[in-house]
Amino acid sequence: MTEYRRYQDAYGPLFADVVAVAGTQNYNGVLVPRDANHTIYVQRIVGAITTHSDGKSWTFQDTAGTPVPIHTYGDEVVADVIQPGLSVDFGPRGTPLTQGASLDIRGSAAGLAGRIHIEAYQKLTGVGVPA
Repeated sequence: MTEYRRYQDAYGPLFADVVAVAGTQNYNGVLVPRDANHTIYVQRIVGAITTHSDGKSWTFQDTAGTPVPIHTYGDEVVADVIQPGLSVDFGPRGTPLTQGASLDIRGSAAGLAGRIHIEAYQKLTGVGVPA
């Protein structure tokens, strides 16, 4: 069992697979916590970009009152070669979103397309009164 899986099994796994089309800018509620007392920890974001346009980007952010971005993907240029792949690894513990917040993908403008896979877990971080 991997370290990533240990966190997922201990706290509650969350996965998302998004088919992003070039004409759509935003994807809301890609990952949603169980309730306001849970925090989502994003471990990995991996994508295969099939269509990209210069100057376009995706920002992965939470839904807090003032959204907190965890990663922005845009055209990565290395030695004048566009690298259309998307991969960010926050390690087994992951990077937390704001407690109770969901994960959204915000596009700067339409133009990026591909498939995005996100791995995460959710952990009880607040104390609440049972409903």
